[in-house]
Amino acid sequence: MPPSGCCLQSASARIPAKVHSMRSTVGQASACAELQLRVGKRINQRQERSTVAGGAKAPRKLTLAPQWIVAMLLGPFVLPAAEPFWNAKPPADWSIEEVTAILRQSPWATVSTATRGPAIRMHVASAAPMRAAEAKERLALRRRTDPGASFEDYQEMLATGKYIALAVLLKDVLPTADGTEARSLEHDSVLHIGRRTYKLVTHFPPTAGDPYLRYIFPGEVKANDKALLFDIYVPGIPYPQRHLEFDLKEMVYQGKVAY
Repeated sequence: MPPSGCCLQSASARIPAKVHSMRSTVGQASACAELQLRVGKRINQRQERSTVAGGAKAPRKLTLAPQWIVAMLLGPFVLPAAEPFWNAKPPADWSIEEVTAILRQSPWATVSTATRGPAIRMHVASAAPMRAAEAKERLALRRRTDPGASFEDYQEMLATGKYIALAVLLKDVLPTADGTEARSLEHDSVLHIGRRTYKLVTHFPPTAGDPYLRYIFPGEVKANDKALLFDIYVPGIPYPQRHLEFDLKEMVYQGKVAY
C-alpha cells in the first residue's frame, strides 16, 4: 500500500539539508538513492511499531519503487540538455569539423539510401545555418574554380526569402546535361507541405566549382505545418526517385524555424 502523505512528509522533513544543496547531478542521484532507503526504513519502523496487540500482523512492509522516488526528488535538479553548437555560437566560430557535422548530421541534412542505388547526401540549402556552413566549406576547401554565374542567380533567389532549396551532392555532373534526364528531374520533383504540393520552380546543375545539384521550390510554409516532404528525381543514378522528410520542429536556428 503506498505511503500516506503525512508519513512521507514527516520522514522527509528529517532528511539532512545537505542533500538539497548538492550541485553535482551524480551526487544528487546518489543522495536520492540513499534518501530512498532511509525513508523506506523509517516508514517500515513506524508500521512495525503499530502492530496490533494480541498477535495481529503488522501492515505489509512498503517497498518504494526506485524510479518513482528518484524522479520525484531529483527531477527539479536535472540540468537541461546543452544546445547544439549552431545555436550556441555564431558561424564565424564554427570549426571545420562542426561545418562537416551540420552538413551531414543535423535537422537540415540527411542521407538518402535505396536498395540498389547509391547513398546520396542532401540538405535544405536555403536554411540560414546551411548557407553559412556551405560558405565556410567553400573557404576551407579553397575551391579555386568559380561556381559560375548560375550560382549568383541561385543566391539572389534565396536572398528573396521566397524559396526552399534542396541541395544534392553529386559526384558526376554530366547526367544533368542530358535532355531526357533534365526533363525527368523537372517533371518528377515535387515538395509536399501538409496537404499542399508544390512543383519545382527551377534547378541549378552542379559545376566544377559547386558540386551540388540544387532544386528550388516555393517557400510557402505555414505556422501549423509539421514537415517538408521531398519527392525528387536524381539524374544519372540507379533508383533515381528519392523520398525524404525533414521535421520542421527540429529545424530551429537562433530561436526560429529555419528552412
